[in-house]
Amino acid sequence: MLNHSNIVNNAHFLAPRMYEGYEHHASRASDPIICVPNPLYHCFGCVVGSTMTVFLNGTMVLPNPIPTTHITADCIEQYSCNYLYGTPTMWTDLIALDSGRLNRLTSLRRGVMSGAPCPPSLVRKVISTLPSMENILVSCFSIV
Repeated sequence: MLNHSNIVNNAHFLAPRMYEGYEHHASRASDPIICVPNPLYHCFGCVVGSTMTVFLNGTMVLPNPIPTTHITADCIEQYSCNYLYGTPTMWTDLIALDSGRLNRLTSLRRGVMSGAPCPPSLVRKVISTLPSMENILVSCFSIV
């Protein structure tokens, strides 16, 4: 069961890892713009999405009540999101978009992949498909 203390502690300890070194780039705004397509009734959307955004002093972009890959990509592009949170399935769907669409997502720098087992091969594919990505924080790996 989640309580106030462990919700705040999750964000308190996770946020510095996601933000580590990011503020030192003079070419970027210091406050992150975070795309959170995860449902807010789920721990990933609520705890990681909303509370970590507060800890990062960021802007939270909620693409749609029912997330779709195309709407998420539109929001990343329109709001110049530099962080993306998503399940492995969401990341898989995102990198399956056509290359013209992916080439417009250059604002993305970091992300969180969680909510289900995250195969190392998927992490490598995301990084190779989205070259602007500097860092993906993964909460769990599956053994393959």
